[in-house]
Amino acid sequence: MKDQREIIIPDLDYRAEVRKCKTMEDVVGKNGLMQKLFKDVIQQLLEVEM
Repeated sequence: MKDQREIIIPDLDYRAEVRKCKTMEDVVGKNGLMQKLFKDVIQQLLEVEM
């Protein structure tokens, strides 16, 4: 049986983070909100696989 680990959801105030976004670049750009969220999820998935 494989070790089951729980994915931790980042403790973010999503509404506040969205309010900070003034342009599409803020949302989907290189350092945008989606990149931050995507990075956190991918990092956790990789850690679970190790």
